[in-house]
Amino acid sequence: MNYFLTFLLISVIIIFIISFFIYHRSTMATISEFIIKLVYKILDIDKKITSQENHLPKYKFKSKVITNTYNGYKVDTIYQNENIDSITIYLHGGAYINEASYFHYRFVDNIVEKLNTKIIFVHYPLAPEHTCEEAINLLDDLYRNIKEHTKKKIIIMGDSAGGGLALAFTEYLNNHKINQPDKIILISPWVDLTMSNKEIRNYEPIDPMLDIDELKEASQKWKGNLDIKDYRVSPLYGKLKNLNDILLFVGDREILYPDIILLDNKLKKSKVNVKLILGKSMNHIYPLYPIKEAKEAIKEIIKFVNF
Repeated sequence: MNYFLTFLLISVIIIFIISFFIYHRSTMATISEFIIKLVYKILDIDKKITSQENHLPKYKFKSKVITNTYNGYKVDTIYQNENIDSITIYLHGGAYINEASYFHYRFVDNIVEKLNTKIIFVHYPLAPEHTCEEAINLLDDLYRNIKEHTKKKIIIMGDSAGGGLALAFTEYLNNHKINQPDKIILISPWVDLTMSNKEIRNYEPIDPMLDIDELKEASQKWKGNLDIKDYRVSPLYGKLKNLNDILLFVGDREILYPDIILLDNKLKKSKVNVKLILGKSMNHIYPLYPIKEAKEAIKEIIKFVNF
């Protein structure tokens, strides 16, 4: 037992030294990267295309949750009380083929608690049974319905694939001359499904979660009959003009980093008010994980929404 405790103590010290002096991040961020790499790349957990008939992950919410269906799809309304300041539409990640995870629920539960918002968590249609156009149509109808029944501030927020969909839908609203959400929050958004940026290959060895070839396979199913450079599929190719305020998160150890930097530059050239939060030595969707850096990210979200 003493040998085990000694080994454990030495391991913690080594991880702390590596985290502090090499990566300049929290110890938990380093541990979380190891766990993610173990789960996704070493153990090669099931990444096969899933169906929305699968059971959702168990999570015990601190907030109130009402689950309904809207046009045949599940929508969770997550809130603490009716005296709210805003309504947030949340679109989860998962490469457009996977359902929401435990960490998605944990994240939105924390957001509801700290932001005094009501979150509309949309289980939008997924590939391969469904395509991008179906998801956009669902969001169009749902968004119009929300706008019709509230005068509260509306926020759209998404992570990874959901972040890409959030941006694509915002551009869709802009193109159709429909009032956009007041605030747009994008966490490691997947904005170019072509995966053609040569720089992303430089980040694949250090990204513990994402795989370029698997993302390319998912993108072909998601685009349906649309061109992969259609802004509804890959919003990086949209006009990116006249959009409302955007808060953008990315880690510099993820393969989406080069495209998100391109997005940030294009938005700024289009005079869009965008704030980029660069997570140094952080991984994909780092604000969703139980690490110190995620707490700082949530503070940025609160400040951005309340400004």
